[in-house]
Amino acid sequence: CTGKKAVVIGRSLVVGKPAAMMLIKKNATVTVCHTRTVDMPSVAREADIIIVAAGRAGVVGAEYVKPGQTNHRCRYQCKCRRKTLWRC
Repeated sequence: CTGKKAVVIGRSLVVGKPAAMMLIKKNATVTVCHTRTVDMPSVAREADIIIVAAGRAGVVGAEYVKPGQTNHRCRYQCKCRRKTLWRC
């Protein structure tokens, strides 16, 4: 990842921010995008690596990617037994 431009779509404490920190540790230049990011498709197209941790399906379409990019979609599900402690 050294010297690569990376975009993390999603800024959650569970997936988005830890993914950004791991990429920074590997010496990538990281941009974190969220729902208020202006023109997110153009930001994503500039990256060499895209990690999608948006929390819902269908956020990223074909306009976000370019040929040769590395793309990774993160899936996280919370299946809780104690509904009083967790919102699922």
